[in-house]
Amino acid sequence: MPTTYWLSSDLAALIWAALFIGFALHTIVSDFIYRRIPNLSLLVVLVCQSIWLIGEKLGVFPESTWGGSSALMLIGAFFFYLLVLFPLWMKGIIGGGDVKYMATLAYLIGLSQSFYLLLFGSLIIGIYALLITFLESIPLFYLRASAYRAKKLPYAGCIALAALIWAITKIF
Repeated sequence: MPTTYWLSSDLAALIWAALFIGFALHTIVSDFIYRRIPNLSLLVVLVCQSIWLIGEKLGVFPESTWGGSSALMLIGAFFFYLLVLFPLWMKGIIGGGDVKYMATLAYLIGLSQSFYLLLFGSLIIGIYALLITFLESIPLFYLRASAYRAKKLPYAGCIALAALIWAITKIF
């Protein structure tokens, strides 16, 4: 006899996808406009994912098809990114919000998926940096582009953009 869940797997996947896309959009806007990743938003996402994982174990929710990893693997992925990226933050190479965002993303979708998004996000940040450099060469955009260059690049925002594209392609 098949297991009956509180939510159907389609509805559960839709809810999880909506929350994931909302988190990605919030991160994109926050990082590109304010150059900050609010700790509260990361904490809310971590708590929601923890509740979701507990619900999976208790049989309330069906297993997520998005991450495809067990709870222990997701926790391990979270700490992996914290340990690997923390020294880069200490050296000033990336921001603290970028480290926390990548760890949170790994907790949501697992190590392998988050690694691919890190690579895709790196490609996006490279394109963004080239665009800013190009705009600086045009006198009309020089001051505006220089203002964007003066601040650090929105690395988490670009990874969130990669995550948004990944989520949309997964839905359709």
